[in-house]
Amino acid sequence: NHYQGSPEQQRLLRVYSYSDRVRYYWGVPAVRSSVERLVQNLEQQSIPETLISAHCPRQYEQVRAGKLPGHPKDLALANIMTVLDTYSKACNGNG
Repeated sequence: NHYQGSPEQQRLLRVYSYSDRVRYYWGVPAVRSSVERLVQNLEQQSIPETLISAHCPRQYEQVRAGKLPGHPKDLALANIMTVLDTYSKACNGNG
């Protein structure tokens, strides 16, 4: 109901929408299962810094400086905290 247009246009809008829209899907069992499988697969190998740089640019510098482990859960939580910090600053008039 959030997006208008053809099925293909709606798919693109969902993929490239604001990140907070994902909150509507976290509780879907198939999504939860997929995320758990993704994290398990990522934990079984080292994530290349180039991939971290491309997809987690804000956390990349912290990883390079040794301040943040390059593990999937650490990167995800750090990214979430970055977004929440942005919201917090905006709500407190500091953003």
